[in-house]
Amino acid sequence: ERMLISSWEDMLKVAKEKNQKIWDSIIYRFESSEISLQKLYLYLSIIPFSIRLEINKHTEKIKQLGQQYSPKGMFSSCFVKTSDGHMVFVEKSNVYVTQKKYALVGGVFSKSELIINSGNDLFESVRREVVEELGVDKEHIIENILKMGYLTENWNVCFLFSVQLSLTKKELLERFKKYSDDEVKDLIFFTNENIKDSLNLFEIE
Repeated sequence: ERMLISSWEDMLKVAKEKNQKIWDSIIYRFESSEISLQKLYLYLSIIPFSIRLEINKHTEKIKQLGQQYSPKGMFSSCFVKTSDGHMVFVEKSNVYVTQKKYALVGGVFSKSELIINSGNDLFESVRREVVEELGVDKEHIIENILKMGYLTENWNVCFLFSVQLSLTKKELLERFKKYSDDEVKDLIFFTNENIKDSLNLFEIE
């Protein structure tokens, strides 16, 4: 962790030189899960996002040391769909330091932003991400379904959601231009016909 903190401090200096923001927070870490009486129980701990991000640079070392050293930082990725059948992806701005240019809507589960005590809190965190990144209201989210969870190649845990909006592509774009945050530069749309050919542009992570 001392090595990771030092690396993070170097990253802060570079961000300052480039006049970029860099985000940090206490986020949730996946510990274990179990299914009982048709209910899914998640057991969580916490980890600084800065540590989680820096560990991503040492995937092979984690593989050698064992999973007890893995970050297992929890985050959401959302397949968002408009009412007229368009899948929504985002183009990241350069306001914040990021290695991604394109991504699914979503983000880490941050304890600083929302304390997760129940399953509803998990879904509420996802709704907040969709609202912030796309500029919609919660009332525009008519379906929010957890599809699966998986361990990524750099030892974090993604929860994949399917989100249905009541807005058309045109209506969503109008709201995005008025109300979205500065993390997202633009929206990108695909239909069912071309989505499979285009997924290699995006990281589901």
